[in-house]
Amino acid sequence: MISVIKYIKTSAIEFKNRNKLNIHTIGDSHAKIPWETIVIPKVNIHIHYLGPRLMYSVGQDKKLLKLDKYKFKNNDFIIFCFGEIDCRCHIWEFRNKGYKKVIDELVEQYFNAISYNVGFIKKIKVCVSNVVPPVKREEHEENSEYPFLGSNKTRRIYVKYMNFKLYNKCRENGYIFFDIYNDYCTNDGYLNYNLSDQNVHIGDPKYMIKFIKDHIL
Repeated sequence: MISVIKYIKTSAIEFKNRNKLNIHTIGDSHAKIPWETIVIPKVNIHIHYLGPRLMYSVGQDKKLLKLDKYKFKNNDFIIFCFGEIDCRCHIWEFRNKGYKKVIDELVEQYFNAISYNVGFIKKIKVCVSNVVPPVKREEHEENSEYPFLGSNKTRRIYVKYMNFKLYNKCRENGYIFFDIYNDYCTNDGYLNYNLSDQNVHIGDPKYMIKFIKDHIL
């Protein structure tokens, strides 16, 4: 009797989820903050946090995305979320090469890694998230492990150019560019503190939810 009841409950849950849209976020901390707080009717959000990885790291080692371990279904959406820490640390460290050249190479390798991994999965819809607006250093507590290298203005330049390249590569590959950048920007181009988590992440997901409803559902 217990096994029958368990079967009925399991079947009911499976039936309930069958008609729901699955959205998988994959990436660094921006793949879970604030995604873990989002609730949308008829949507299941699956968070795949890879740890403090760089977009650069993914481009260098395609296996870091680990897509083969997830159980994707036809018509699931994957949203790749990386890049803020690249603009804050990696690009600044290699700026002597010229930031545009560094970003060009980084984005090209990143998309090569995405293309390589999604090539093994059928009928998956791919989104790439924009890099969130940079924060003003004086508004946020700095983590010594992941410092705000470069000036506020410099990081703003890096992020804008990075998003320009991500947008163009999405168009080239037929991916959705998950673009909510302007919704979370102040007039002078920085992360709106009141919409942030008082750190480097988006805190209030209302515009993310709007984008999902307007462009994915």
